[in-house]
Amino acid sequence: MKKAICVLLVIVMMVSITGCGKKVPDGFTEETYNLGNDALKVMDSFLSGAIVARDAEKELSIICNGLDAATIEPDPNSKNYGDELFQNFTTGNISFLVSSFVIGMYDWKSGYGNSYDCQEIRDRLYEEINPKK
Repeated sequence: MKKAICVLLVIVMMVSITGCGKKVPDGFTEETYNLGNDALKVMDSFLSGAIVARDAEKELSIICNGLDAATIEPDPNSKNYGDELFQNFTTGNISFLVSSFVIGMYDWKSGYGNSYDCQEIRDRLYEEINPKK
C-alpha cells in the first residue's frame, strides 16, 4: 500500500512539473509573447513557401494590431513602473521586427539601399522571444 501511494505521488509530481508549460521570459507580457510566437509561425510559413506574401502580410498585420493593443500605459507612481516600461520596449521591438519582415517580403529597400533579409529578421525575433540563459 505504501509503495502504491509513493508511486502515485511520484506520478502526480511528474505531471505537475511537466504541465507547467513554457515560462514567459522576463520583460514580456503573456500576450506579447504569444503574439511573437504567432508571428514566428507566419514567418516560417512564408519562408517555407506554404503561404504567399499577401496572405502573410494580412496575418502579420493582425498580429501588429494585437501588439499595439498590448501596449500598456506605464504608471510613474507604480512600483512596477520599470517593468512596465521594459514590457513596452519589448512589445515595440517585436512589432518593429514583424513590420520589418513585411517590408522584406516585398524586397523593399531601406534608406541605405539594402533589402531587408526575412530570414535574418525571423531569426532575430526567435532570439528575442527565446533568450539564452
